Amino acid sequence: MRDFQRFGYLLALVSLLGCEARPVDDAEPQAAIEVGKEGEPTVGVVDYQRIYTVLGIGSELIERREKLQAEFNRVANEMRLERVKRLKEFGGDVATLNTEQREELVQLEQSRRIRLAQLERENDREMKEAVRWLDRVFRQKTKGPIEEIAKSRGLKVVIVQLPSQVAYFEPGVDITEAVVQRLGDTVLQEGPIDAQGSVEQEVADGPAKASEE
Repeated sequence: MRDFQRFGYLLALVSLLGCEARPVDDAEPQAAIEVGKEGEPTVGVVDYQRIYTVLGIGSELIERREKLQAEFNRVANEMRLERVKRLKEFGGDVATLNTEQREELVQLEQSRRIRLAQLERENDREMKEAVRWLDRVFRQKTKGPIEEIAKSRGLKVVIVQLPSQVAYFEPGVDITEAVVQRLGDTVLQEGPIDAQGSVEQEVADGPAKASEE
């Protein structure tokens, strides 16, 4: 039985789940350098892996994928049992089937494969939409805090850190925890993104909204 496993486009997001959420310190991180001092860094780094965890985006993607996988498995199993049941009604022995009975079983198997392929395409499309709209929500929530912190520290550029994308940086340029602290009130008041159902609406409205933009 074929498994629904075509989620290659999720690797960039799901790979961000390997890091457990670290506690947020009350103190400002090392990047809190007075603006205007000679030698102050003008480039900051923000760790999206950490922020994805705080906002619960990774959990939403995993939950959605598991639901789609469960539905795929349910349909596949039901159609398999239907074919097995029909075979038993024919006596249970493939060797004794007549031509008409064999053709019926072949048609059942072909129908099963067509339905699973269709379901796989639908699941693939839904996951792509979920990734796109979750990413949009993520950027909307983080844009303001990142810009505010960058301006307050005189940063000219803020680099996004994703796995294997930033080879090295000094701790003093990492503004991640400051961003997390700014996001803290939002997360405490609204909960993670998936807790509010806003993502479900984003995904449901996705195609229509995309055509308007």
